[in-house]
Amino acid sequence: MIKWGIIGLGKIAHKFTEGLNYVPNAELYGVASSKINRAKEFAQKHKAQKVFESYEALAGSDNIDVIYIASYNHLHFEHAKLCIEHGKHVLCEKPLTTSLAKSKELFSLAKKQNIFLMEALWTRFHPSIAYLEDLVQSKLYGAIQHIDVSFGFIAPEDPKGRLLNPELGGGALFDIGIYPLFLIQLLLGLPVKSDFKVTWSPSNVDVHTTIRNTYPSATADITCSFNEELPNEAIIHFEKATVTLKALWHCPTDVFVSTEGKNQKVPIQWVGNGYNYEAAFVSDLLEKGKTTQTTLPDELSLELIKQIEVILENQRLSK
Repeated sequence: MIKWGIIGLGKIAHKFTEGLNYVPNAELYGVASSKINRAKEFAQKHKAQKVFESYEALAGSDNIDVIYIASYNHLHFEHAKLCIEHGKHVLCEKPLTTSLAKSKELFSLAKKQNIFLMEALWTRFHPSIAYLEDLVQSKLYGAIQHIDVSFGFIAPEDPKGRLLNPELGGGALFDIGIYPLFLIQLLLGLPVKSDFKVTWSPSNVDVHTTIRNTYPSATADITCSFNEELPNEAIIHFEKATVTLKALWHCPTDVFVSTEGKNQKVPIQWVGNGYNYEAAFVSDLLEKGKTTQTTLPDELSLELIKQIEVILENQRLSK
């Protein structure tokens, strides 16, 4: 049984823990929060065995195998480093960190200490993504010609909240843009050309970004926004068919294939709330004594943060 600890007990931590209930070889052992009462309430709700009074106490527990980090973006580096230094395996919410240099440092430290570290891009482990990969590899519908993917909603106008506060690692690219960037990179790789435009908030974080990536034989359009309710679909145009992941495409969702004038639903079997897939992947890996994996490799996470960094730095200079 793989015993999990959790650092940061907000909304996403609740969802992850609900998903953990669907993983037979995993259990929630302990939790920690900046507010002890929140930790006690979380532990009671999800039947955690222990509440730790500090993150360091949780990281130092001999009863915990792996720690899920769900704190604010700007704290990911600090918390992941703490866990790795205490010999704990880590699944850290996206973005892994808010800079390429910090992400490289974490991966290097984990490798040096033979510790498992992975960015928690839960969508990577969904059956819908596996289905797309199979289509690409089998060439059933030919090659991909174009991808159109969006992720956007109207965010609360709160400059002190986590979404719009630069000190908390806010911004649309870090929070939601990373999902479409991940999908494009997974299916098409790195572009030969990338054009982008960023709209900034009064608090100086990105709130709306459009990206056009060009590849040797394909193109991709990405939109992420805190200012607009977008379709939130991923539409993949193959030579002989169009595959659509319906809203919200990055979650467990319906998938349709349109070909030869017919639009059919793909019979994908979903289990749990979606977070169980990444939790099961990590638990199974650790149960086998492995600390490395190629499904969501370090290089993919590094390229994602590099792309976001390039876009933000380029657009800040042109403001």
